[in-house]
Amino acid sequence: MKQLYAVCVAAGVLTGGCGHSARPVGGPVAIDNEGARLAGTISLPDGARAPLSAAVLVHGSGRTTRDDQRFMRDRLLAMGIAVLA
Repeated sequence: MKQLYAVCVAAGVLTGGCGHSARPVGGPVAIDNEGARLAGTISLPDGARAPLSAAVLVHGSGRTTRDDQRFMRDRLLAMGIAVLA
């Protein structure tokens, strides 16, 4: 898990910019496929325009929830990177 975390951070640093507001916009998203549902939350940097770099935060091991990763989400948003968690 630490390796995946490091890859996500490195990808964000290499592709992101600076100076964006960390106030997220977006909301819940869900993908249904063959009876299974994958749900998450999309967060976009304030004032973001396409094309836009993005990161996927993987969670769910044990008692971890997508809200537990808000510190990482906020950091990536501040760099102008969209986040799906």
